[in-house]
Amino acid sequence: MKKGVNDNLLHRTIEGILKDNEDPDFYSAIKLCKRRGIGPYRPEANRKIFYIKDTGVLARSGFSYEISKRVLDLEQKELKIFEKKF
Repeated sequence: MKKGVNDNLLHRTIEGILKDNEDPDFYSAIKLCKRRGIGPYRPEANRKIFYIKDTGVLARSGFSYEISKRVLDLEQKELKIFEKKF
């Protein structure tokens, strides 16, 4: 708003984002995991070992514990479904 963006345009854009993604933070957390190679993108044998470390990475990035837990507990089949949405 300080940059001169119209209120109407701003509200429509936010509504569009929320309508397209049920939970934009969830999808952002998945993207972060993919970029960093953590959580569901680790080899299955290492996921439990690095669970706490990966939770910390997501927490420092601003994600809540619920979102972090939801992302880190994703299985490969579920992950492929969510990847198609972004």
